This record gives sequence, C-alpha cells and structure tokens, in this order.
Amino acid sequence: MSNMYQTPLPAAEMTATYAVKITPMLDRMAAVLAGNAQSCALPINTTIENPRSPCEYDYKNTHQTFTRQQVREMAIEIVTIMSASPSPTAVQNQIPSYAVGAKASDKDLAHALRVPYEPSKGKNAGLTLSGAGTAIANYRFAMKRMAGANAVTNSLASGTAFFVNRSAVLARMNEGADATTKTANEKACASLLNADGTARAFAPTKSTTMPNKNALKAVARLLYGANWHAGDKSAIFQDCQAFVYGQASSVGKPNQSPVNRYTLEVLRDTHQATVRRLAKEAGAPADATKSKALAIQWFSDNTARLEALN
Repeated sequence: MSNMYQTPLPAAEMTATYAVKITPMLDRMAAVLAGNAQSCALPINTTIENPRSPCEYDYKNTHQTFTRQQVREMAIEIVTIMSASPSPTAVQNQIPSYAVGAKASDKDLAHALRVPYEPSKGKNAGLTLSGAGTAIANYRFAMKRMAGANAVTNSLASGTAFFVNRSAVLARMNEGADATTKTANEKACASLLNADGTARAFAPTKSTTMPNKNALKAVARLLYGANWHAGDKSAIFQDCQAFVYGQASSVGKPNQSPVNRYTLEVLRDTHQATVRRLAKEAGAPADATKSKALAIQWFSDNTARLEALN
C-alpha cells in the first residue's frame, strides 16, 4: 500500500488557484492517515526560509518522502488552521473540537482534511472545493498581508521606505483624458494613499540595484495597466522612476501629503513616554498627552501635526 503513495502526483496547472493546486497533496495525506501506510511522497517545498503554511507547494513538482508521523504533524497544523479565521465559517463549522490538536486521532485528522467547501458567492460559487485547501489559501494570503505590513512598518522605522508622487502620476494619467476617465483615474490613484489620506509607504526590496521596485510596480500598474509586465519592463521602470522618491526626500514634497519619519505606524511601535513627549513638542494640549493612545489619537485627528516633528 505504501508504494502507491510514493508515485509522484501530476503537476498542478499553474493557472489554478492555490487551493486547487494543493488538493491532490491533501487528499494523499488524508489517505495515508486513514490507512496503514507509513510514508508517502509529496510535492512540498521544505527549503523556504519562512513558509506561509505547513505544506508549501513545490512548483517544480519535486517530491520528497515524508514519514507517517511527519504527515500527522502537518495535518495537525492544517486542521488547526481550518478551525479558525481566516478559514471560511462553513469550513470551521465542520471541524469538531476533538479533531483539533495533538490528541486528535489519525482518522479524525483524515476526515477533517477531506471536508468539502462550497462557496456561496464569487467565481467559485456552486463548486465543491477542498475545505483544507481553501483554509490554507486564505491563511497564506493573511500571512502575506501581515508580512507586507510588517515590512512597511520596519522600513518606516529605519527611514528606508519609498513613496509615490500621486499628484504627478494622476497628472500623467489625465493628459488628454475626458471627464469620465479623469474620475476613474482619481479613483485608481487612491491605491497610493492610506485610509487617512497620507501617502502610502512601500517597503524596499532586497535588490541592491532597484530597492524601490515595489513602488515602481505600483506606478506601472497605473500608467501601463494590469498587464504592464508584458511590456519592456526595463523601459517601463525607467519611466516610472520620476514618480518615486525615498523617505529621506519625503518632507515638503510638492503635490504630496506631508510625510516624515514620524508616521502613525512608527508611533504605534514607539515607547509610550516618547510618544507623549513628541505630542507635547508638536503642540498637543495637556489632555492629549496623558497617555500614548490619546497622543496617537491627537496625531490621527490631523496628520499635518506630524510635520512639527523632526
């Protein structure tokens, strides 16, 4: 029986959703735990430094052999993910408490891995998908967003973030445009702002030659459309460079919300005594400096107050 689980699984369609890509892998894991096999081959990439899930799909379809115990350990993590947000509520409701955690039996884990999920809306409405696959896909997306937010916060704290001159981008987009198009362009450029109207920060990449690539991509999407990457990337990035600037050059930038190294994101990670002192220096009334939360709220009420900080 174990030999049949050593046969490599077919390579997944690259256009398929992540949930669909990993479903055959999850099915094999469930089969192993439901039966007597002591090992199986799975296309899991174990070389990723910070994996976003317990079973990262290997896009080269390279299979590795995993023992039954290793499969069980992964299944425990996967079922735990299935039992809580951001897993769909319909999936969470199908996971009994006795199937969650180290005390769960192999058969209970196998049953949980096979839970179906039928979306009630969206492009997959009416289809039957893998509950485990969907939960992992949602979890990975949440982890990606969290990692991105942390990267931005860290870059702001270190002064290495990049910004986009929204006004200049909008002016380029509006050249020769009619009123309807200008309205659409205004809406599209909202992606360059935070909810409070301040300039959105972009974390630097690891590239030494193009650390501002994340910001350049944001500009490229606006100026060249969603399929911008199908064109001459080098020429496109060169064109977009004029709209991107570093954090050190952000203060007083024309046609741009004022931004300096003291952003709300940085203040939230700063010691309470320092935040209260900065609020006092910026002219906050006594009532607004009694606590860190009140001081941050005072800055949030009018982000222009950040300009008073050095």
